[in-house]
Amino acid sequence: MWRCYKFKIYPSVEQAELLNKMFGCKRWIYNRFLDNRNNAHKNGETIPTHESERTELTTLLKGMRWLNIADRSTLYDALERVDRTYNAFLKTVKNKRYIRYPSFLRKNDPWQSYSCKDTQGKIKILGSALIMPKVGPIARKATREIGSKIVFASIAKTPEDEFLACVVYNTDSPISDRAKDAGTGKLTENGKEKSDDPKVLQLQKSEQRLRRLKRQLNRKINGSKNKEKARQRVRNLERRIENQKRNMVQVVKKNHKSR
Repeated sequence: MWRCYKFKIYPSVEQAELLNKMFGCKRWIYNRFLDNRNNAHKNGETIPTHESERTELTTLLKGMRWLNIADRSTLYDALERVDRTYNAFLKTVKNKRYIRYPSFLRKNDPWQSYSCKDTQGKIKILGSALIMPKVGPIARKATREIGSKIVFASIAKTPEDEFLACVVYNTDSPISDRAKDAGTGKLTENGKEKSDDPKVLQLQKSEQRLRRLKRQLNRKINGSKNKEKARQRVRNLERRIENQKRNMVQVVKKNHKSR
């Protein structure tokens, strides 16, 4: 059974610059081969297969040395994403729906990410560091140790210039009772959820604090520094609540799959 472990990472300045370059390499490969497929479909030509694209990518890596900044599994993963995206597009064309070609990745997208498979055991979690190919050890917030084999890992950059890592690993251990009880709270007479789950209680406390911070924000003088500080506190808490809700949804999905 596959499980996902998502946490924050804190790369150095040099590592952050390298990660941005790897985002660019993955984006360039994705857009190039997606454009080839779009042009072939518009001109009525044969759409390139995934195998032919892998051969072409191998040739590109020999001629364009700057692509070797990224790990090869990252670039081949971009090809797989092109193949999945275009197969979904061809299904809409077959069903005679509205034809809308897949969109390209942009440099100014708020979220940037890349993924790589752990084919040679290069992705590791050792203590408070995440070891990634081509990047090396990256500092992380150590909350859990993974003793199982890692399948693949993804690194994303948020609109707030924060970096997140998502590690998928294979394990045979069952889901804990705490995870099974997540999202099973009961409703009281006034319609509010009452639960003993720590995640639900933490979310409710965060929402109460958000309402209090918004009231404080409205009382600040417009144009003052205190107004900007209060606005920043509201933004940070809203982002935290969004992450808490996303985490609860993922736990509930895992619970239903295990049943």
